[in-house]
Amino acid sequence: MRYLCEISFQTAFPLNLPAFIVSRLSSLSGMAFSGLIIRLCIASSALSVAVMIVAMALINGFKDEITNKIFDFWGHIIVTDTEINNSFIPTPIDTTDGNWKELFKTTRDDVASFNENPSLFSVPGSGEDPVFKSVQSFIAFPGILKTKDEFEGITVKGIGGDFNQAFFEKYIVTGEALSYDKDSIGRDLMLSVQTASRLNVAVGESMDIYFIKDGNQVIRRFKIKALYKTGLEEYDKKIAFADVRVLQQILGWKESEVGGMELYLHDISQMDPALNYLFDDFLPVRLFPVTIKERFPSIFEWLQLQDYNKVIIIVLMIAVCIFNLITTSLILILERTNMVGMLKTLGMKNRSIRFIFVGFGMKILFYSLLIGNLTGLGICWLQATFKFIKLNEADYYLAYAPISIDWWGVLLLNILIVISIFISIILPTYLVQSISPLKAIKIR
Repeated sequence: MRYLCEISFQTAFPLNLPAFIVSRLSSLSGMAFSGLIIRLCIASSALSVAVMIVAMALINGFKDEITNKIFDFWGHIIVTDTEINNSFIPTPIDTTDGNWKELFKTTRDDVASFNENPSLFSVPGSGEDPVFKSVQSFIAFPGILKTKDEFEGITVKGIGGDFNQAFFEKYIVTGEALSYDKDSIGRDLMLSVQTASRLNVAVGESMDIYFIKDGNQVIRRFKIKALYKTGLEEYDKKIAFADVRVLQQILGWKESEVGGMELYLHDISQMDPALNYLFDDFLPVRLFPVTIKERFPSIFEWLQLQDYNKVIIIVLMIAVCIFNLITTSLILILERTNMVGMLKTLGMKNRSIRFIFVGFGMKILFYSLLIGNLTGLGICWLQATFKFIKLNEADYYLAYAPISIDWWGVLLLNILIVISIFISIILPTYLVQSISPLKAIKIR
């Protein structure tokens, strides 16, 4: 009898009836109690999607901005003498030892053999792509800033003509960038805004810096040429920039001797393989390379924790979406019990009836994703354009909440949501199998 009903049902309704019913339910949902539930489900799910997108963009932007600032300060890899100690007393490196220009000829294939998994390292990019972007020398030497009324400890970072000029363009607040004249040693100084404020000095004023060399006091007078601000309070308050040749004179070094080399890479994902290459193949034994992440591990470990926050937010928001869709599906099934009974009486299979509610749930999800993505990306665009979300720079190293949208990440997030919701809303549709046609269409 059941088999005959199924044949007659399929003969009478040769079209895709479940899909047709889904479309009719959508058009009639506003006329029933379930209409309010559906609208609330779409709104809450869309809000969850928007929160995930905004959270991802904020966390990515936060990590990128702070990481780039640290790289601007110190490069990706620092090379120093193995005898350097924790007191910041520099040990000279002779830049004429070794051919540093050959470093720029290093390709991805050259360093891949020093990676534990060369096949992963070679993707993406060509094996002929260069690894190292630039090299700049420096000397970091501690001193004491002295004005008429104030004094403060500082580390003077001596820089030369090979210093990255983009640093000046990005972070100078007032004044002019330090210039490098081959024929004369400059006595210009670049202080941070924080240090200048504490010492109550401004651009154009002169001040003395006291250095200690072999137990003797050495004084040099500098003129403040520029004030900079990166937002990294920990570094801004400790670092001042000056001509590297001033420090070479104080230390009694030759012009070719520096305290260290800062290496910049084209791709920071190559940092560890490049470090291994330098250590095992390129540098002499007495020189020691270290990545900036190893030099300042605490701040990078703190940034790494932000990834856990991102995962927690995504998991919680997806759980909210799942709960909303499951609850809505159960309400729809219970509200349409009579319809389920009628369809069963006409011979429709449980699988086809379940498809109706799964399809309707996915339709709700589609609208949720559409609204959520538009809302989330819209908020990101507004923040990136107008920067209306401000931050305490002393605590967060940034004056506003940065935005960095990973489009592949957004795509993968949407795929993850669709898969998770699809699997979840299948479960409540099994309630259809327990509905008896006789009881469902019983006239009360």
